[in-house]
Amino acid sequence: MEEQTQQQTADQQAEGQQVGGEQTTATQSVKTFTQEDVNGIAAKEAKKAQEKLLKQLGIQDFESAKDGLTKFREWQESQKTEQEKANEKLTSYENQVKESQDIIFSLKAENAAIKAGITDEKNLNAVITLAKTKITDEVDIAQAITLVVEEFPHFKTTQQQEEQNPHFTSGQHQRKTDTSDAFVRALLGK
Repeated sequence: MEEQTQQQTADQQAEGQQVGGEQTTATQSVKTFTQEDVNGIAAKEAKKAQEKLLKQLGIQDFESAKDGLTKFREWQESQKTEQEKANEKLTSYENQVKESQDIIFSLKAENAAIKAGITDEKNLNAVITLAKTKITDEVDIAQAITLVVEEFPHFKTTQQQEEQNPHFTSGQHQRKTDTSDAFVRALLGK
């Protein structure tokens, strides 16, 4: 493409142009830019615009602007009253207390659910979630969990259900036999 442009320029110069009876030679030069050239030009223009803005604000350079902003923030902090500083600390402490209360509530809920016989982790979370919807001024988390377990007894794992679940062991596998019967004891030689 660059070669075509140069060829066209050379052709135009060789031919010349007729303007009002006079022949003139047109000298057109086409300059091409690389991406690096364009990036450099854009960076220079941006820097000029930034410097112009800083001068309009009465600041000599970018570092001076950063220093000035830092000093301004320090001045703002020093101008805060003791009451404002105390309010900031109070807000921080209130947030910490709320987080602690949330943790305590979660532990109480988990403890109440375990006491109600919920041992499976998924069931435990489900019961707690359902119980949270039943909490009122008169009903605390322990009572709410009891209500949920009464309403949905399938969450509660009973001793029978645990015994029915298969148990895997390693080592010798011997069946336990009931030796309370006299005939079985005589047969086994016990």
